[in-house]
Amino acid sequence: MYGLRAGTAFRSPFARAAAAAVRRRVTIALASLVVLLVATGVANSLAAAEPTDVILVLDNSGSMKKNDPEFLLKRAVGKFVSDLDQATRIGIVIFDQQVRYP
Repeated sequence: MYGLRAGTAFRSPFARAAAAAVRRRVTIALASLVVLLVATGVANSLAAAEPTDVILVLDNSGSMKKNDPEFLLKRAVGKFVSDLDQATRIGIVIFDQQVRYP
């Protein structure tokens, strides 16, 4: 039923699916961490600078809905915006199949 290939360990379809789910969650967590670290660094550097315009371009396509089911993007954007200087202006562009300007 499940043949073994030379040099590979046997893994059932359930084990492969579980491993894929773990990889997906780790990828999402790492991506969120990178966004937060970059956002914090940018926010700190902008705090002492002149007023700045920032445009966030956010992917809301089906692949993001599948890869970020807990919608961590919302918290990352909230953290980024809350760390910005009061004089900084924010623009948001959301896209999936089409571009939307909220």
